[in-house]
Amino acid sequence: MELKSLLESTSPSLVHDTLRVHELSSYMMCSGRDELMTRAGWEGKGLKSRTSLMDKLQEFLPPSIMLPPRRLHTLLCQAVEHQKHRCPYHNTRSDEEGLEDLSLLVDHYCTK
Repeated sequence: MELKSLLESTSPSLVHDTLRVHELSSYMMCSGRDELMTRAGWEGKGLKSRTSLMDKLQEFLPPSIMLPPRRLHTLLCQAVEHQKHRCPYHNTRSDEEGLEDLSLLVDHYCTK
């Protein structure tokens, strides 16, 4: 029986992406771990693999479920920029000072 007709008879939802089904089923035919990793383009477990997985998950999950990467850093940078804009004596460019150059223990305030 042909693979496509077998899939159609068992699960019509799988037929929508026939190329993906063929790709995934070809992984089962690999003779070993090394061949599977090469064919799938997977470098194995580790930081790079986990980061890639988290990036892919981020595309599908809304921010209410999974916070965007570096969200806290973004919020802190926005808070510092807001304080600089409200400071009557602040006269340096925004990109001259980064978050690392300022203290978050007290509000930003320039002296005369």
